[in-house]
Amino acid sequence: MTVVRTDLENAMGAVLTSRSARDMIIESPDSFAGYFSLTSEESALLASMADDLATLTPSFVRKREQGIRWPLSTTLFLLAEQGTILTEEYSEMYAPLESAAADGLRFADFLVEQIRELAEHIPCGDVILDVARLEQLRMQCYCTEGPLWPVREEDPLDPGRVDPTRVLWLHRSAAVRRFGSDVRTVRSRQDLSRARQDPANLVVIQRDGDGEVVVLRVDDDGAHALELIAARQGEISAAEIGQVAGPGRSLESLLGKLISQAVIRGTRS
Repeated sequence: MTVVRTDLENAMGAVLTSRSARDMIIESPDSFAGYFSLTSEESALLASMADDLATLTPSFVRKREQGIRWPLSTTLFLLAEQGTILTEEYSEMYAPLESAAADGLRFADFLVEQIRELAEHIPCGDVILDVARLEQLRMQCYCTEGPLWPVREEDPLDPGRVDPTRVLWLHRSAAVRRFGSDVRTVRSRQDLSRARQDPANLVVIQRDGDGEVVVLRVDDDGAHALELIAARQGEISAAEIGQVAGPGRSLESLLGKLISQAVIRGTRS
């Protein structure tokens, strides 16, 4: 059910979640109220609550920023002071969403785009951008709603003996992206300085059993296969996928790892 907030509630929410709104309502309650379509009675009520709302602002802002920072903690750690600045900029620019997950995903989008603009101006900016993109992808994967597999009859695939006639499905949470280096192990500034150009295709998937998000590395053929399956879910056969592989490569070597990690499954043909 969608909850519609009143203008007064929106004004109160702005004060509780924004440092600049807090300062404004203390300095000029009437001017602040003018940003909202309030009646004279509501404006007076808002002004009477100004001090109490301002007192609560720091804890609300801190709680929100802690929530959106956690899934992107490695990126923000690598950015150091700049990460704090960008977090505060986001919380000032965007009001909280009803869903904390949606707010976090929007912050991830914001952070990736900001780092993209800053990358050439900060040390190892290209690697930090890849770390941010991977954490963003992990968040998107974790927020995928179930059921993670289509509700239909499926047969397990044998990674050591792939039936070429089987049509294939990609796990709903799975996604593959290209990165300039394999940033799975970048956790510190030392790791950052040691990172070398190493183009990598990374697959992110939420496991069915425990909901854990894992990241796998696949070669170019594997990445291309996943993109084809994603575009033609339940239509493209293993044999058609095999046509993207290099000469002499078997279906088992192309798809075996993806099958064993439950990234793809087959359906009765």
